[in-house]
Amino acid sequence: MHAGIEPEKGISALEIATKAIAQMELGRIDVETTANIGIIKGGTATSIVMEHVRMVAEVRSINSESYKTQIQHMKDLFEKTTAEMGGAITIKV
Repeated sequence: MHAGIEPEKGISALEIATKAIAQMELGRIDVETTANIGIIKGGTATSIVMEHVRMVAEVRSINSESYKTQIQHMKDLFEKTTAEMGGAITIKV
């Protein structure tokens, strides 16, 4: 959707991503676990609402339960926010 004409009619992948990320626990989660989103790519022009965004995240933990819990936390927030804002999402783990 052309942002200069009717940006409110587009679904911004960037807005969805930033709302989800803002709610996430990232960085040092506990003494055994860290989480980070290190790559975010998207958009084709400044005058177009970003249709797609690709992110690469990483969770590290020496505790398998903490690892699984953090991944689920991040997935849940992306899925919830995407559904609330009318977008679509594909998550690969």
